[in-house]
Amino acid sequence: MFFLKRFFARQDRLEERLERLEKERFSRLEKQVETHLKEDKPGEVALQLKHLAEALKENSSLQRENALQIARIDKNCAAGHAELMREVSADKVWLANINEAVQKHITNGRIHRGN
Repeated sequence: MFFLKRFFARQDRLEERLERLEKERFSRLEKQVETHLKEDKPGEVALQLKHLAEALKENSSLQRENALQIARIDKNCAAGHAELMREVSADKVWLANINEAVQKHITNGRIHRGN
């Protein structure tokens, strides 16, 4: 009986010690987690991510607006270029006609004068 009583008493002390060690370990882990969370500053990180997401959204919107504006400018430039090419073509025809008229007044390297 004595040995059984002593065995159970010892068993109880071991269980108490194990429980105390587990509580201490849990307390240390809890402190480590709290310290880690304070150092990581999750609130600040979340706020920074929010601001970055907003800036990215705004930047994307500006890029779309810029792309549309560039497309309008390209269209206007193409229309202006086509108009200039038509004018150049008309000027070439006009110059060719003037050259032909001048060539008709030249005979054997001399320009006709009046008679």
